[in-house]
Amino acid sequence: MTSFSDLTPPDDLELFALEVVDRFREGRGEASSANDPLLQETSVLLRSKLLQTLHEDPRIAVAAGPDAVSRARARARELLSGGNRVAGRELQESLVREAESQLGATDLNTLEVKTDLGFTLYQEAEFGAAQELQLEILYSYIELHGGTDEHQDVLEAMLALADTILRIGREPDRAIALLQHVYEVRSKILGARHSDTLAVMEQLRMVKESQQPITPGDEPLFDWRWGPDGFGHSH
Repeated sequence: MTSFSDLTPPDDLELFALEVVDRFREGRGEASSANDPLLQETSVLLRSKLLQTLHEDPRIAVAAGPDAVSRARARARELLSGGNRVAGRELQESLVREAESQLGATDLNTLEVKTDLGFTLYQEAEFGAAQELQLEILYSYIELHGGTDEHQDVLEAMLALADTILRIGREPDRAIALLQHVYEVRSKILGARHSDTLAVMEQLRMVKESQQPITPGDEPLFDWRWGPDGFGHSH
């Protein structure tokens, strides 16, 4: 008999319900039919069970598609905000594993669930782990969008990474490089007076003012385009 854990598309529910009712009637020595009142009741119960499973079973949620993944992400955020941070984080971690396994590292759904986990790591002050994950996200977004470093997803990933680097506090030049790039791209695409451009300009100004003056000739040599293997190391 079909296992419920093997049932992912909602379109299969009616067939599964029919199989369940057939087995039930057969066990009682009764005949079933398409008009069996038990069939509708079973379908409703199965649909309810499926929705619950889509929220709580990452494997099924990822297999069922973007809408189910969104519901599972929302469920994780609900757990986190409700104080059950262990369960919320475990759900996010499971979603990341399943998305990477089923969809690949550069799938949009994978990057969205990884972004959620990165934010959770940041909130829990695990800044080293957050930086490592956010760097993966950044380069995956660049790959997803054809190598461009100007897509909105890429810029948002840079801002998140810069924020984490600043919280760690050891390599502010790397954060400045990221913020400078976002500012330049937004100035070009959105205009210098756009609110998003002004916001990153202000953040960049505050970061620069908080740093010690740089002696001429000792400017940081960091360029984020070196790639993830070179990020975070002295050159």
